[in-house]
Amino acid sequence: MIPAANIAAAVGQASCLSFPGLLARRTSPRAAGWKPSARQARCLSYFSDLPGQLRTGLTVERAGVDTERFPEIETVPNDPTGALNSYTPGDVLRIYGNDLKLNPADPAQGVFFRGASGPEVRATRYVTVTDGQILVLVPAALTGPQALMVRTRSGVNQRQTTFDTVLTQGWFSAMR
Repeated sequence: MIPAANIAAAVGQASCLSFPGLLARRTSPRAAGWKPSARQARCLSYFSDLPGQLRTGLTVERAGVDTERFPEIETVPNDPTGALNSYTPGDVLRIYGNDLKLNPADPAQGVFFRGASGPEVRATRYVTVTDGQILVLVPAALTGPQALMVRTRSGVNQRQTTFDTVLTQGWFSAMR
């Protein structure tokens, strides 16, 4: 593999790479006193016609950066039992993942549960909310299998993710 510095030297541009002895951003490496090693000289001779090859039939498109960040749920352990993918009504549920930070005061954001039949239920008590973890109190009225969703907001856009595993109701009672 040929180092990127050699390719940049072959086309005579040092605008985004650094070479020993270069201080000006638009100075060619050779004009700035850069002397290639024997290996670099071979690479330069190999790429001597690179600018002409690049101009022939070249189409340049901007490859934008995807800045859209969506919440991602990785694991959901039940806090009192430690069991994965289960919940205990009225107790704490841990949600680990990425980009989970939300505003608990915003009713459009939060942790939501949806049973097989019935409306969505939004969790109202949050213990911890960070980018990587949410500790939430599961509503005491939940029963049966539940789909878990996390909704966040990025600027004016709302983001939602649904955990790929349906949570089952744990056997541990919240009354200790």
